[in-house]
Amino acid sequence: MADFTKSEAEVAHIIAKWGRFLEYQWQEMVEQGLSSYVRPTKHNGFEYECTTAGYTSSVQPVWPLTIGDTVADGSVVWTCRAYDVNATDKLSSVAWTVPAGLTAGTVVTDLLNSNQPVSGGGAVSGVVHSLVCKAVTTDGRTEEQIITVEME
Repeated sequence: MADFTKSEAEVAHIIAKWGRFLEYQWQEMVEQGLSSYVRPTKHNGFEYECTTAGYTSSVQPVWPLTIGDTVADGSVVWTCRAYDVNATDKLSSVAWTVPAGLTAGTVVTDLLNSNQPVSGGGAVSGVVHSLVCKAVTTDGRTEEQIITVEME
């Protein structure tokens, strides 16, 4: 089953969403530098700035929910901040692989998403096509998403 279906005359806007991949999430027993940011492993609508550098605990702290409040985490002290992009890496590059039979349009990429328009001028009706989107972050992490589309 495809992620979605389009007629060959329609343009499908295939969107790879990278938000969760790009996040710096809290990790146990790691060194945190001053002014680094993390988000809890379970979202709570805030991110946390390291205001005292050190090593995190083996257990995730109970995160404060008031901006400016602090919590100790091993030898690290985190300060609650408004949810923003501080705890998010940036996309360095995005490469789409579009299979034969589909015509690719111009890719549009922002900080968290990449949009690959495709149409099915040469697609075989009923065939599911897999598009691969590979992202590289500014700190060198890579991830792939495979998104399928069936042209009618």
